[in-house]
Parts: sequence; structure tokens; C-alpha cells
Amino acid sequence: MKKAVKGYQGEEEKIVLPQDPQFATLLLEAIKHLKQNPFFKTFRSSVIELNLSRCSSRLKNENEPTEVFRLQGGIQELEKLDLDKLELFYDNIVSRQKGQINKQ
Repeated sequence: MKKAVKGYQGEEEKIVLPQDPQFATLLLEAIKHLKQNPFFKTFRSSVIELNLSRCSSRLKNENEPTEVFRLQGGIQELEKLDLDKLELFYDNIVSRQKGQINKQ
């Protein structure tokens, strides 16, 4: 089911929310395990954070509108890989689903 919800970055996004509480919990556990994985930690520091830093510094000095939009889009895509925000996002979904189950 598609809903317009506040995305984990704060903007409105059309996303598919997991309707099955077990699936949402499984996603949350997968995110927690990824955060602890040494390979992902290396990837985050050497690729994600490095490119995010480069895009941010280039954006400060860029005047060409097309390049500004491209850099902003690149930053948004890199921020989607922020597992802390994803974990919080899915944790809220799981909590809401548990609350709905308890009300029934």
C-alpha cells in the first residue's frame, strides 16, 4: 500500500510501507546487522562519507544551476544510505504497527 509519509529525511515521499509486522521487524533487524558489519563500516567511511563530503564542498562553490541540482540529488541519494536514519524510520513503523495491534 502506497502512502505519502514523512520520509526519514523529512520530506514527503511516496513509499511502500510494509503491512506485515514481521516483515517490518525483519527489515529493522537487517539494518541493525548491517550497521555492525565491518565491511559496511569500511564502505560507509571510504565511499559514502567521502563522496558526501566532496559533493557538499563542491555545492558551496557551484554557481551553475544544473550542476547545483545534480550535486543536491547526489547528496540526497547518499543520505538515503544513512542506516541510523533508516533504523529510526523502520523502528517508528514497527512501533506504530505494534500500537495498532494492541488497540485491536
